[in-house]
Amino acid sequence: MLITSIRMCRWTFPKGNVEPGLTTRQDAEFEAFEEAGVMGNLHYLKAFPLEGSQLLGEFLGHGKRECQWMSVSDTADAVDQPDFKDLVG
Repeated sequence: MLITSIRMCRWTFPKGNVEPGLTTRQDAEFEAFEEAGVMGNLHYLKAFPLEGSQLLGEFLGHGKRECQWMSVSDTADAVDQPDFKDLVG
């Protein structure tokens, strides 16, 4: 799942700072829910790829961002930040 950033409108991953009291895994799940309305199972690599199981119609980032499911190869083409390309390339 990729989302568009609010300010730059470029494709990126749901992400954020780790909230106090949450593990990095819990925070990654929260960011996917908050920014993209996605709930699912995390798999740890260099980041936390989320195998989505449910897409909600209403969520905090709804109406502020575009969300789109993409294949790994399409994701590598869509993101323009070099460190993100390295994650999926």
